[in-house]
Amino acid sequence: MINIVNFQSEIGLPNIPVDNVSLRLRIEGKPLKAISLPDEKPIPFNYRGEYVHVKAPTIQTFRMLALDYE
Repeated sequence: MINIVNFQSEIGLPNIPVDNVSLRLRIEGKPLKAISLPDEKPIPFNYRGEYVHVKAPTIQTFRMLALDYE
């Protein structure tokens, strides 16, 4: 599980959406799939060495992702 929080402003003001957030995650194993939750839409990823590179979809306030690996 990967949780991302976008909190930029004072309480009561809307956050400005953030695009193109790149994540680099070190894992022990082989990645099988990355998805956005709760809609379960697939997210493309690259795997190099022991690192998975994922670009998060637009983040309004909160974004949850899941990375399945073996």
